[in-house]
Amino acid sequence: KEDHFEKTSDVVIENLLIYKDSIGGYGGYNDPLLFNGPSGLTISQENIFVLDSNNSSIKRYDENLNWITTYRLFRDFLSAYPVDISSDMQGNIYVYQN
Repeated sequence: KEDHFEKTSDVVIENLLIYKDSIGGYGGYNDPLLFNGPSGLTISQENIFVLDSNNSSIKRYDENLNWITTYRLFRDFLSAYPVDISSDMQGNIYVYQN
């Protein structure tokens, strides 16, 4: 049996993934590029938000992975563990707790 494939477009070939940069490794909440249990990320309004769960913080980066600020979650999550993060079309950030 012969398989026949129809060529529909070359667009897929043009969509290449290109390595841009990376951040990561073990560190505390005050280390801009290091984490302790990162468990999620979301992109909102050209910013990248990484939930650093074990440090109970959210680290905010620009589109080039330049650190902007760190938000501490200890006041809101004293009795719960932050496990995931998401955003909506209006730019609101949501943190899910367990």
